[in-house]
Amino acid sequence: MTGGAGAHAYPISRAKDDPFQSNEINYHYLMVDVDREKLKITMHRLQLTSGKSVWTEPDSVTIAVPAAKGAAAGK
Repeated sequence: MTGGAGAHAYPISRAKDDPFQSNEINYHYLMVDVDREKLKITMHRLQLTSGKSVWTEPDSVTIAVPAAKGAAAGK
């Protein structure tokens, strides 16, 4: 697990070609799930709206891991 909070929060200026264009403060953590066949990383972001806090999952990525030959053969 890794996080993006804890220090004094400040907005980040984004380049025009940056795919993430939000200027909001981004409190979040990344959950990393690992098993024999895949690695999944999910961003959990704290969204503050109308005085209420809600955890969202705005992004994730899954990376498939090919099985090793010995493991596939049951060795």
